[in-house]
Amino acid sequence: MMKIGFLSQHFTVKERASAKLANDSLVWLAFSSGDELQEALRRSDVIATFLPLKTIPTIRDETTVAAAVLRVAAAYHLLVAPEGLEEMAILKLKKNAVISVKNALEAAQICDYRPDIQTVYGRESGFEASLALEYDLNEEQILAKAATIKLDETEFIAAPAEGLFVLLCAKNKLEAVRSLRQFNDAKLVEISNIERRVLQLIGDLKATGKLGVRCACDKNGNYHLWACWCEQANLPPNYIKISQSTRTGLAEAAVKKLGF
Repeated sequence: MMKIGFLSQHFTVKERASAKLANDSLVWLAFSSGDELQEALRRSDVIATFLPLKTIPTIRDETTVAAAVLRVAAAYHLLVAPEGLEEMAILKLKKNAVISVKNALEAAQICDYRPDIQTVYGRESGFEASLALEYDLNEEQILAKAATIKLDETEFIAAPAEGLFVLLCAKNKLEAVRSLRQFNDAKLVEISNIERRVLQLIGDLKATGKLGVRCACDKNGNYHLWACWCEQANLPPNYIKISQSTRTGLAEAAVKKLGF
């Protein structure tokens, strides 16, 4: 049996991952804080931690290794309360609707679609719609009976590696790493590495909440990268798209085209 630690706030995500992996040898243990989770890994109370890849610094602690990367979900959804709904309008939002967002990346992009929209941060009162990532939908209790609208992930761009979770092991637990590798998606790792390389080149702290990146590889082996930089919520996003036949230099080209 392999004990996997996760944060209790990610229970819904864990349930999805557990169903996807369908492996009876995995035992999932919940922890209330990141510090508790890391201490459990250090003490070998768990063999691996299950964390959002976006929370792992691009320059990682050398004592751990990513055994497997899993896609739980990626796309943003717009949840619109009945009082904010207008079926024939863009994004089905009534004029001058108030929407709850978490950062400049979300605010600038949603206002680019609809300049009349007003944004508020966090869970302030008085909003009529909210942005939620697909894996958060079951946890979204604030907008009861909300209409759910899926947003195109190449048009409304999420943070680098959004929707991906990683099974992180202590580097010296080689047997566990080998065992968990069976769940790894090598192509997903390749794509997420490109997205996170863009983040690394700009700077983790500088880019958090401002940078969106989505990368994909088509059936012909060509790579496509969509990115946006949102310096402030009230400024238009800087959108770019790059396509090339190789991943080499793709992240660097994106950073240059974004103006860094």
